[in-house]
Amino acid sequence: MCSSRKSIIGILMGGFFALALISPAMAYNIEAIEVDLSAKDFLVGPVKTELTIDPGKQVGTNLTITNRFEKDRDFTLEIEDFSGTKDMSELVHFWGQNKGPFSLRDFLKPELTNFSLKSGQRITMPVVITIPEGTEPGGLFGAVVVTSEPTITDKALEEQNSQGNVSLISRVASLYFIRVSGPAKEDGQLMTFSANGKFFTDPKISFRTVFENNGNVSLNPSGKIEIKNIIGSKVGEIPIEPYFVLPNAARAVDYNYDGVFMLGYYTANLSLNAGYGDKIENKVVSFWVLPYKILILIVLILLAVIFLIQGIRKWLKANFQRRK
Repeated sequence: MCSSRKSIIGILMGGFFALALISPAMAYNIEAIEVDLSAKDFLVGPVKTELTIDPGKQVGTNLTITNRFEKDRDFTLEIEDFSGTKDMSELVHFWGQNKGPFSLRDFLKPELTNFSLKSGQRITMPVVITIPEGTEPGGLFGAVVVTSEPTITDKALEEQNSQGNVSLISRVASLYFIRVSGPAKEDGQLMTFSANGKFFTDPKISFRTVFENNGNVSLNPSGKIEIKNIIGSKVGEIPIEPYFVLPNAARAVDYNYDGVFMLGYYTANLSLNAGYGDKIENKVVSFWVLPYKILILIVLILLAVIFLIQGIRKWLKANFQRRK
């Protein structure tokens, strides 16, 4: 009887300690922090989360939301899928209540969907991603979309004072890029590399890359653009930090170069890592930089030299003839 009671107590104590270990990891936390209330907005972080998860596994992450409004706010969390587009009309397309082609919405669960924060408060809450057994390898893309509006009391006051000129509701998304483990289709290519002209009067030049992703996982191209003069010497470089291109989509990215002094013929040499299998793509565009102010100065100097030479020749001729 005594041993049975001890075993029951042991089980209860074990369960208590197990809950004590699990609860903090699964419980949200609200704290007051120092923030710039003049921003009059709210922050959501992280903006982007990238994870690789095996089928049948569950991974927990944290989401933070900070109220930088001067008043209390109500928050609502919704799950939406997103994808890219081939026409590059928008960076990402949100699917609302519909499922996207690489849907994550059923596998993405924040701990809370409705809560309030006082001015200057931040909430940290778990978001759990569960990938079912049998899920095909590849990319899944979803977002936690956070909607903020004044509390009921503050909303009534703001609506009376705004006269329809102030937007009361704001939306910010935290994007989740999930790669399901296994052999996926990685297939991307550089479509174009171009400059915004062939002739420039100042060394301010824009370059554009267009990268297309035909696979089923997100790719992160990166690389550099080297600017070289007519003899092939490097005079400048533009780093290309990794950026995402979603599956079945194309993305254009612009890069600006502002040289200190440039005159003559140049080439821009792009070296882009496609983001998989060490695939490197290289393209070159050429252009001229002919600063009109410098050209005018050169022309004036040449004219001055010509007039000077002509003057010297006339003086020499006149003096030579007198001596004769």
